[in-house]
Amino acid sequence: MEIFEEITGALYNAGKAISDKADQVAQMAKLKSEIMTCDDVLKKNFIAIGKKYYEAHKDDAGSELAKELTAITNAMKGKADLEEKLRQLKRSNAEPTAEATEITPEAEAEEAPAEAE
Repeated sequence: MEIFEEITGALYNAGKAISDKADQVAQMAKLKSEIMTCDDVLKKNFIAIGKKYYEAHKDDAGSELAKELTAITNAMKGKADLEEKLRQLKRSNAEPTAEATEITPEAEAEEAPAEAE
């Protein structure tokens, strides 16, 4: 019977160790999730502060962040230019061109079925 008790004790200890490890892993995952939530809050608020600072100081040439403010302004202008080009491409693809809708005599002759002689 002593061997049975030893095996039972060893299984209990192994099960407890596994359970403790699983609890520890779950706690670590929960803490990592909470840390990521804090990081998201920080990121959103830093972005909000940055946007407000940019709007308040974008024209301050003497600002200690003048280089960064200028880079943001240039990037915004570049983005707007690219978005306009994209809109123009979308419009040009949506609207048939005059050349595509014009029927020339040559094209009409190619499309007409040959008449039997």
